[in-house]
Amino acid sequence: MLRIRHRNNAPRRPPKIILIGPPGSGRSTQAEMVASAFGLVNVSPQKLLREAAEKNPPIKMKLHQAAENGEQVPDEILLRLVDERIRQSDCRVNGWILDGFPETES
Repeated sequence: MLRIRHRNNAPRRPPKIILIGPPGSGRSTQAEMVASAFGLVNVSPQKLLREAAEKNPPIKMKLHQAAENGEQVPDEILLRLVDERIRQSDCRVNGWILDGFPETES
């Protein structure tokens, strides 16, 4: 765990890191390296989507429709998956690093 104290005698807080950058900039590679170096959980939205598609046929259908239409993954699916993952105990205790999220332009 990173040994960061924001104030004297303040409790240690697990780090929460978001990496952003253009495609091909090495976000995923850097996220893996930082996660392994500091013991963080690497939360990859792409991996979460793949796992959800394998387990849940309705999500797989929505992802397939979005891919056919040339659209991005619907935000409601991705937000729910990421939120569920970062609320799990390993992320709460060790901290997390999130790469490539959000993908939509605001």
